[in-house]
Amino acid sequence: MDSPKLYLTKRNNGIYYIGYYESSKLKWKSTKSRLKTEAHIQLSDIKNFITSKPKEISLPFFISEFLSFADQSFARSTGIIYRVAFRHLENVAGNLPLTNLHAQHFDKYKTFRLSKVKAVTVNKELKNLRAAFNTALRWKYITINPMCNVTNCIESVQTPAFFTRKDFDRLLSLIKEQWLKEIVIFAVCAGMRKGEIINLKWNNIDFDRRTITIESNATFKVKNGKRRVIPMNNICYHLLRTRSEKNISDFVFSINEKQIYGYWLTHLFKRYIRLAGLSERLKFHSLRATFASWLVMSGTDIYAVSKLLGHSDVSVTTKHYAHLKPETLTNEVNKISFVLN
Repeated sequence: MDSPKLYLTKRNNGIYYIGYYESSKLKWKSTKSRLKTEAHIQLSDIKNFITSKPKEISLPFFISEFLSFADQSFARSTGIIYRVAFRHLENVAGNLPLTNLHAQHFDKYKTFRLSKVKAVTVNKELKNLRAAFNTALRWKYITINPMCNVTNCIESVQTPAFFTRKDFDRLLSLIKEQWLKEIVIFAVCAGMRKGEIINLKWNNIDFDRRTITIESNATFKVKNGKRRVIPMNNICYHLLRTRSEKNISDFVFSINEKQIYGYWLTHLFKRYIRLAGLSERLKFHSLRATFASWLVMSGTDIYAVSKLLGHSDVSVTTKHYAHLKPETLTNEVNKISFVLN
């Protein structure tokens, strides 16, 4: 960056003033000092401050740069959230420099989005926006995250929908496609996300150790980018062993040796939910919630469940599933014990 032009002048009142340009306008700042040596110290400080200020980056320019970065760094589903969030933020803030963004823009964003979607969705978008502006901070486009004082929306607590054993058995009895039935069984026994299942390849399966490795590859990004290894239970092991003997595709689950499309899987699964007369809240992702819920209700430690699910923080698991094991809290409070006279 070119050295900024600064001017030092002494006015009739004997006070030194520093002149500098900001956005093509000449501005003057009082040093509040009549001593030239003190004025020069302040002159040097202002020069350092102006030199270190990030260049003016507009919101649309940053969005374009960040989305290119996100496409290479995050899962496709995460990229979609970023695009949706930025589109609505741009509608609220317009073509502002990043340095002009402040909390009011995000409060307006929340008000607008809450009129369209649920609080949990808005909070997910805010989380992604906050992360994006942390990246802008790291790139030195801004000196402070404009969302540092922005609070989340208040969510109404809604526990994840999961299948009862009876409803799950009914669903399986209606599914005609063998490949879909096997995916449903695998999903409820492995607790993996839909994207992880349809992108799972045979080189991720270790039959000797009975483990499944979930990791990103050239065409698929794992959520949060975290690689994890999960054990196969007996049902998963025998199901995959049988498939491996007749499947010649690179993908563990495929149709005619081709990868299964996520939207098609979602649509077909939902059709069977309705055919079975089950709750509309039940989705393919509910199979993952069922895996977690059944484990917690059977006495599995919440930390173990969190690790199996690949949650970034155990608090996420606790928030959704701890209520299924209230006796745990009873055991905890009973640790306080003494004899009453």
